[in-house]
Amino acid sequence: MPLKIRPTRVKGTYYLLIPKDIADLYEIDQNTSFTLRTDGDSSEVLLSYKRTRWSEEKPINRAGT
Repeated sequence: MPLKIRPTRVKGTYYLLIPKDIADLYEIDQNTSFTLRTDGDSSEVLLSYKRTRWSEEKPINRAGT
């Protein structure tokens, strides 16, 4: 069964908010990014999100090298 959500508008931009239970289930946090793909026409559009995780690289310390 699909989840029905309404976009939230902030300063002229629309956002789709992820409910907390779903964010917890899929371990979505501030370091999670998504790619978005759209399919459809003017009467119906499917938004597909694919989760990707940002790399948490530490900066290279070149001091003393």
